[in-house]
Amino acid sequence: MLSAIDSDHTFVLAFDYRGFGRTKGAPTEAGVLNDAVAVVTWALDVLQVLPRSIVFVSQSLGTAIASAVASHFINQSPKTEFAGIVLCAPFVDAPTAFQNYSIGGILPLLAPLRVLSPLRNWFSRQFPDPWNTSQRVRNLVKKSDRLRLTLVHATNDMTVPPSQTDQLFYAAVAATKDGGLTNQDIDQRREVIDLGDGGWTHSWKSGDKIIRKDILRYGGIESECWFQDSQASC
Repeated sequence: MLSAIDSDHTFVLAFDYRGFGRTKGAPTEAGVLNDAVAVVTWALDVLQVLPRSIVFVSQSLGTAIASAVASHFINQSPKTEFAGIVLCAPFVDAPTAFQNYSIGGILPLLAPLRVLSPLRNWFSRQFPDPWNTSQRVRNLVKKSDRLRLTLVHATNDMTVPPSQTDQLFYAAVAATKDGGLTNQDIDQRREVIDLGDGGWTHSWKSGDKIIRKDILRYGGIESECWFQDSQASC
């Protein structure tokens, strides 16, 4: 991925969630977000990396963290905006992600929750850490002056279905207009790029905000990765 750019001026900054690797403590949503904000603040203040030179790249649970951190900085005064945000295999929120989980992408374990509203609402309340990416993405879109948001998902992802990325794309695009947009409005006005055997791209531009969804035919993550991450969020 770095071969097309100047690798001497490209750096990757990563960290372990608290409770993982050499990082002590127990992982919670609030704790992990504090850690992530601290890492980005260190890059900004100590390394003095300009926000316009920083791109957040994340996968699975990391997408919830990246969107939350970007939302945190956009809420500051003065607000801080970054060069771009890439969310690979994101999910709307933790309860919705688990409700849509299927064994091998075939057997939906919690399918009854999708049709029984009282049961679904009860299930959602059991999550101490909701990881509401949809809400944070909408906040980010509304408050940004310049935004480059890319959502990436594979159709063969047997852990987090690509419908989660579809929902996030609609939520993000709707937030570009006061009063929102219907899914039908978005479908009629979005730009569609056919990638052939590779998949397809939907993109939306509003002023200096570009929201892009790349759906790839191959590249799904393994299910055990999600379970490891989900334990970190509970």
